Amino acid sequence: MIGKSRKPKNIKFHNQRLVLSLMRQNDVISASEIAQRINLSITTVVKILAVLQENGLIKSMGKGSSTDEGGKKPELFAINESYKHVIAIYAGPDFIQAAVTDLNCRLISCRNHPYKAAESLEQSMQDIADCARLVLEENGLQSDDICAIPVSFDGIVDTENGIIYYPIHNSGWGRNIPVQEMLERLIPWNDHITVNNGSRYVSYGLFLAHPEYRDRSVLSIMSAASTGGCLIDHGKLVQGAHGFMGEVGHVIIQPAYRKRRCLCGRYGCFETLVSMEAVREYAEELSGEYGDHPLYRQILEGGAKHRDVFAQADQGDGFARAIVDRLVEAFESLIHNAALLCDPDLVAIGGAFTEGGAYFMEALKARISNQSFFEIGNRLSIVYTPLSANHWIQDINVGAALYAVDEYLRTLEFV
Repeated sequence: MIGKSRKPKNIKFHNQRLVLSLMRQNDVISASEIAQRINLSITTVVKILAVLQENGLIKSMGKGSSTDEGGKKPELFAINESYKHVIAIYAGPDFIQAAVTDLNCRLISCRNHPYKAAESLEQSMQDIADCARLVLEENGLQSDDICAIPVSFDGIVDTENGIIYYPIHNSGWGRNIPVQEMLERLIPWNDHITVNNGSRYVSYGLFLAHPEYRDRSVLSIMSAASTGGCLIDHGKLVQGAHGFMGEVGHVIIQPAYRKRRCLCGRYGCFETLVSMEAVREYAEELSGEYGDHPLYRQILEGGAKHRDVFAQADQGDGFARAIVDRLVEAFESLIHNAALLCDPDLVAIGGAFTEGGAYFMEALKARISNQSFFEIGNRLSIVYTPLSANHWIQDINVGAALYAVDEYLRTLEFV
């Protein structure tokens, strides 16, 4: 029997997907539990498990415990994590990071690879291809062991057409770059290369910690050194017609804010209003009211991060809370506008704001609830994500691996 990817055509394939989906949510599971939870006959489930095990996608984990009533111990099954691997690559402004994961998206290895000439598009694409080959060989893998190579970039990425419209940091590459076509030519040993924006991939990684979010419409807002996000509607990344969906950092919140231009060339973008540069500007504006505050000096000297401001706000410090109130104002405006445009039922906030703490979250929810006309606050959940700025690039690659595995298994049929 041969595993091949194609669009679903029959009920047999649909049932295989149901079984695989449930198995991926559980470390081990028995045939009877699968049958009960997805409402299939035990005979059907046993046949599907036999096909999947024969082809190596799942494995037996031995016998489980007997039920309270006694009887035969059930055989337990699990996904065979070594069936295939993913090489996930983040092409950053200064270096490339390549990660190898198994089918459960567990990180096996990770390495940074310098560009030979970061300003050269052709050389940078060759560097990415060389890095993919290098981690393949370092991990003792063959090309057939790799089910996908997702590659993420900073900037405006049209995934559908494999184009970077604007690489926001690597401006020397030019615009409207057919990166997927270039990489497919340079990596002929894999035919599942995809490209996307890193914020989308890192947001997709939320499902590893919260698989229950797959049943919701999720707007993610990821703010660290830069800001991005995405909309995931019931497990599906919403890309938009040209890859602009989720570029929340460039939503104009305060057009009159003229202290700094955004990298996109405009004033008042959300990204410029929640960055550490903005925190420094807010601190300067508030210093006359609060005097020579220790936090003010720390911010001006560059020794403070978002987390330091949030921590002092949680402790009741008035100066820190005044700064956080400015950040809350920007977030409230963004979420209000996003709610009217795409109507999510969950907003997940990550990056540096994962450590926003109690005061930031309470103030944000209160401010949204006070916008009473649409009653957005009564219909919208707002949570912190486990995706912080501390392991940002690694989280991008793990999220990319999850997306790649989902797409691979979604169309995999054993006949």
